[in-house]
Amino acid sequence: KLNTDLRKVLAPYTKGRLWVALTEDNRKVVGSGKSAAVALRRAQEVGAVNPVLMRALPDYSGFISVHR
Repeated sequence: KLNTDLRKVLAPYTKGRLWVALTEDNRKVVGSGKSAAVALRRAQEVGAVNPVLMRALPDYSGFISVHR
């Protein structure tokens, strides 16, 4: 089941406006960093196959989810 309420998941990352890599169901952050490349690399290091990348912004703007 896809998580569509990301407030709790992203809250720890919004202050730093970090990039995060989420599991495909948007339930867990599997990587984070100051750039999308760093977040993706960290996600791949823990075995994430198809992470969803987004920037954790305080107002949650800019979120676009694409699922195959």
